[in-house]
Amino acid sequence: MPTTPNPISGSINTIADLTNYPGTTDKQTIELLGYYAVNDGGGGEFYWDSLSTETQDGGTIIQTTAATGRWKRIVTDVINANWFGAIPGSTDYTGNITKALTYCNVKTKSLRFPAGSYMYSGSGFNFNNPRLFISGDGAGVTTISISTSSYFIDTAGGKTDMLIENITFSGGLGAFRSTFPGSNGSNLKAFRFCNFFEYTECAIQSNGTDEPYWRISNCVFKASANSADPLNPINPIGVAIGNNADKTIIEGCNFLSNRIHIKIRGGGISSNIWGNDFIQFTGGDGKSRMSVWIVPNANATVPGTGLFIEGNKFGNENQSSIDYRIVYADELSGTYNGDRLPNLQNASSGYITGHLIKSNKVSGSVSISFIYTTTTNVRLCTISQNVFDGISPSFLLNFLNAPTPNYSNQGNLFEDNTGLDYGILTMPLNISNGLGVGILTDSLSQYDGNPVNIHTYTGGGQDYAGFVQLYSSITTGALSVNGGTTIVGSLTDATGGTEARQYNIPGGSFALGYLSNSSVIKGSPSWIEFDLVKAGATPLQNIVVQIQYNGGAVHFQRICMVPDSWQRFRFPFVFRDNAVQLNVNFAGLNSSSGTVAIGRVRVYHAREPIAFGRLKFEQFDLSLLPTSATGLNPGSIWVDTANGNVLKRV
Repeated sequence: MPTTPNPISGSINTIADLTNYPGTTDKQTIELLGYYAVNDGGGGEFYWDSLSTETQDGGTIIQTTAATGRWKRIVTDVINANWFGAIPGSTDYTGNITKALTYCNVKTKSLRFPAGSYMYSGSGFNFNNPRLFISGDGAGVTTISISTSSYFIDTAGGKTDMLIENITFSGGLGAFRSTFPGSNGSNLKAFRFCNFFEYTECAIQSNGTDEPYWRISNCVFKASANSADPLNPINPIGVAIGNNADKTIIEGCNFLSNRIHIKIRGGGISSNIWGNDFIQFTGGDGKSRMSVWIVPNANATVPGTGLFIEGNKFGNENQSSIDYRIVYADELSGTYNGDRLPNLQNASSGYITGHLIKSNKVSGSVSISFIYTTTTNVRLCTISQNVFDGISPSFLLNFLNAPTPNYSNQGNLFEDNTGLDYGILTMPLNISNGLGVGILTDSLSQYDGNPVNIHTYTGGGQDYAGFVQLYSSITTGALSVNGGTTIVGSLTDATGGTEARQYNIPGGSFALGYLSNSSVIKGSPSWIEFDLVKAGATPLQNIVVQIQYNGGAVHFQRICMVPDSWQRFRFPFVFRDNAVQLNVNFAGLNSSSGTVAIGRVRVYHAREPIAFGRLKFEQFDLSLLPTSATGLNPGSIWVDTANGNVLKRV
């Protein structure tokens, strides 16, 4: 029999009892002691609204046997799932969990799951409120078990500030899927202190085209064991983030077992992946696994600039020779981001630019690539100060197809990466299977005499080792002209010689010099030097200097501001090929037209730059120098006494 309110305590045992007890006076209060049983967590304080005819919701509004009047729970901003009959234990309370989620969705409330294990077998809750806050009492304390074919939250709503924390999610396809396909540039979506276990598709995924500000921190990801059954494939992904995910941060997480630990689309623009642990608890099933997969952006103007992969540990547990660390590859077909897998065999035409991959610790039990890319458009990335322990990677940057030698694919920086074996410095790391795809800085001098297809140079005195002259305007007299460029007149060069000309360069045209092609050594340290000064009635403010195939790909390019007085410019670079004619070109920036004076152009191979026309003397006696160039060898110094004792060079 249902109990009646105690006149002293004003209490009633269960919801079933409460539905059979209409209030006697308006605003009467009563304490519910439990939902199904006393002290099961579903209790709380109610008051009687004698005029209400609202629809009951199973947790905060309770209808009795009376047609009019409702018991209403006194609530705060945080709703307890137990209040709706979602009680931990072995019973599936999916309907009650759904009622609690629905209430929070409508009323903009936070939902708490107290300690215990909860079972959910629904189709995934479609949350569309501007705020979604769900918490437990701790990842090792509160567990939500999800049925095989479900997500816990499966929402098409995108405009939501979200925080999910302190819960273990176990099983299902995953814990959270947003199928929202559009743009949401303002809301913060955060997961922290959660465990994600035994999922078979993707623990957390988004599908927006422009959806920044994801925060995933201090979480653990361990998917269901991979299945070798071709009729029931399992290819779990830990985290899959959609396009343009600016300032997404994934930090301090343990990724223990996945086909793909992290996937980010759109080149990974301005995302941070740092302080994570990437390992594999189990062996593979013949499929390639990877720690970080970045999908290149098809748009060259938004190519993923600003992605940081820093301070992570890439472990060697259960490592296979077909596994990868970091991958740049397009997607195969699929319905959503979390079920589309990488296309590792076919070339991508997408773009990766401006990634910083720094200070990671990488342990190897087999030799696999650190970065594997199916696109050749990897530009201006920095791979810096990573430490490789055990078996070294096959390459730091491994291309599916080595890029066509071109300056646009050259601007990567490989900086002080170190290979160790039991704490002892090992042989230099293999940088790339692509020729001249970056610049190597080498503080430990591991690569001296062995540039391994990457240009390396160091400071110090004049080291002429490997000197090969490839172009000198001493022998040609002046640069040639192209497409309307004309030589305005001869000038005295920076050293008083005659190695300078003034050029009138129309828009889209250039002055050029032909290199000694047969002497070019691919991958060897190279230098270009020249003098510039403003000249003429319409002086160019900036020029572009290039080493280029004859009308083709660019090996080297720099933009130089033209000075008001003679100034020497010197740049290191690397040749990528020598199969066709190579030129040195000078043109106006952005096809601008104007005049400029260019002098003493040199292109040469050498391990360090050579000081053409630049000598330093502690003491010098002009009377000891010849006063005429007659009979002197090229490069000799003489003093022109007839013109104010000017030092000149033959």
